Amino acid sequence: MGWGPGVYCPDLATCRDTNADSKTSTSDTIYKGNLTWRVADDKMVYFTYSEGYRPGGLNRDPGLPSQAWVPDYLTNYEFGWKTTWQDGRLRWNGAAYFMDWDDIQYTVYSFSLSACCGNVYNLSTAEIKGFETDVSLLASDALMLSAAVAYNEGETTDDFVLPNGLLSVPDGTELPNVPEWKGNVFARYEFNLSNLPAYWQLTMSYTGGSWSEIVPRTRFKQDSYTIANFRAGVKKDSWGVDFFVNNLTDEVAEFYVQPRNYEPTVVTNRPRTYGVRFYQRF
Repeated sequence: MGWGPGVYCPDLATCRDTNADSKTSTSDTIYKGNLTWRVADDKMVYFTYSEGYRPGGLNRDPGLPSQAWVPDYLTNYEFGWKTTWQDGRLRWNGAAYFMDWDDIQYTVYSFSLSACCGNVYNLSTAEIKGFETDVSLLASDALMLSAAVAYNEGETTDDFVLPNGLLSVPDGTELPNVPEWKGNVFARYEFNLSNLPAYWQLTMSYTGGSWSEIVPRTRFKQDSYTIANFRAGVKKDSWGVDFFVNNLTDEVAEFYVQPRNYEPTVVTNRPRTYGVRFYQRF
């Protein structure tokens, strides 16, 4: 057994004739266009067409049937609006979008392939569609309110199977780390406390469940979670004091489930954290 620079080799004789010095190159032209209609001075709608891509590259594992991967391309169609109402006290924005994603680049980690690193493959195509909207209201000179919500649906639109059977992604597989629903609310109230400017604010955010991976046989379901943060403080001239509580309800959020180690591991958020911050501006 032998090791090369960044390459696992079961046989040194095989490693001496690898693709370590191989090269690949890509070039393309991508486009973006935007149409805007200003309905009124404080209201507009728009349509955007845009393209994007990630360059291809080379895998360094000599045992792979194909060493190169090609660029993947994303085409986006978006319709949206930006508006203000009530002399600027109310703002409402939103957008709906549809995306085509071709030749998806995906990294596979497998000890049967490489002991050190992952290898990139081009999967099939996928479609992503959804909408997002946000609203903010200056309810009074002291109270600000806002909220936002987003819906997102993404799935593959074709089957993909590697000849060696290490990777199989059927048509209709949901894309990883794409929660269907997300949302947040925010409130801030400002007042005087013993003739000092003071405030309190509360934020809450919701993230729906999602899958950790695109490969059905190795993925895990990541649960939804809601996180709330509270902050209050006073200030005078150039100094101020803030009291904060992050993760008010001590929620354990599953940011990412990692199935590639000997035992699955979970990346989580910090537990409830509170403290006091003093600042001085000079």
